[in-house]
Amino acid sequence: MGLIRWRVFHALVFCLLLAQLQPLCAKDQHFRLVQNDDGVSAIRYRIAGGDWIDVDVHQKLLRLADFDAETDVLGIQQYSSTSAWGPVYDYRYDENLKTWVGIKEGQRTVRFSISKADDSIIAFRYQVGVQPDGQWSYISADEAFITLPWFDSDLTLFVQQTWDRLNYSDSYAYRYNQQTQTWAMVDKPKQSIESYTIGLFATAAKTSSDIEHLYQFSYGGGLQGAMSFPFNRRLLLLMQADAQYAPSNNIWTDSFVILGGTLGLGYRYQVAKNLQMVPAVSYGLLAHYSENTCSGTPEKTWFIAQQASASLRFEFPLLQSMLAFAGLHATLMIEKEEFGLLYGTTAGIQMAW
Repeated sequence: MGLIRWRVFHALVFCLLLAQLQPLCAKDQHFRLVQNDDGVSAIRYRIAGGDWIDVDVHQKLLRLADFDAETDVLGIQQYSSTSAWGPVYDYRYDENLKTWVGIKEGQRTVRFSISKADDSIIAFRYQVGVQPDGQWSYISADEAFITLPWFDSDLTLFVQQTWDRLNYSDSYAYRYNQQTQTWAMVDKPKQSIESYTIGLFATAAKTSSDIEHLYQFSYGGGLQGAMSFPFNRRLLLLMQADAQYAPSNNIWTDSFVILGGTLGLGYRYQVAKNLQMVPAVSYGLLAHYSENTCSGTPEKTWFIAQQASASLRFEFPLLQSMLAFAGLHATLMIEKEEFGLLYGTTAGIQMAW
């Protein structure tokens, strides 16, 4: 009895190992048989062009063991007393739709070679259909081919490209010629990929001299817009407006409100697949507002200064039209012959339209 149990145990282990070796896409599928007419006297099927297997004409459900949905094709043929064996109907199983799909004659897996319009392109998206419907598939610009399983040459391949994973070009449209097995462009974008983004951010800064600035730190938020140039999509025109609050460290006023506005230039570098770096410089105005009591009565006062800023920002995508960013900045305040320095950090989100 001990020997029998030992052999049974080994058999079970062997079966488990064999099951693990089965392809992940190969599993049992069921195909519902429907007769074209009442005169059908025989039905047979084959998988991937193999030998024909006869089926009972009264059988309603066909069980296909270890059917590989990625590569296998199911062929069905019916026998009629009037026309002998009829045409072969080929089907594939769509794992996404969980249903069987008829294959047209000559419909097979094809590949499309992709190439970047310039070195700034970092990714593509594509879809197959009559018109783009928003259901895109995404690939990196480092990939050389788009593989289209069971491509229907009656449909169109739409391809778009991006340099920042936020803004995509209009669609390049291609059709496939079954006879020549070549692709032909049938529609080209009429505009380039200039991007327009707008974002919200929070910021905090510290002063280099508490006594000169009359406050130690400030914090607040702002709005930033960016636009790329058509001749270089990595070059950005940056516009920013912000408002900050600073607690006072002197006896003449309780706090300061700081309003700023700048215009600058930045350049976007692709550091990694999902990481971009934007160094930038900008110039603008910085206004300090306070209510002081230097004269003995409360008095509203504005101090206007010029500002020159340098920043380094890192961006990473959250969604296809939204990215998050964080970075460091330093601002030089210039008021007549006086100079001051603010330095700090910024973080926020940015959206494309």
